[in-house]
Amino acid sequence: MYPSVNVSGCCEVGSCVEFGTGMQILQGLSVVDNAIVGASACVVRNIEEAGVYVGAPAKRIK
Repeated sequence: MYPSVNVSGCCEVGSCVEFGTGMQILQGLSVVDNAIVGASACVVRNIEEAGVYVGAPAKRIK
């Protein structure tokens, strides 16, 4: 996790996950193993597939 990351309560985060600076994840969501969430992204749904996610709301680009 990089600086200013906001992980709300009851979130499940897999292994080898990278959270970019200033990103946010809403409460109760989960992120699978080997996912990367870019800087300033906002996760509003479960991330169920490994890859790179950016934007608000976060969407998979790779």
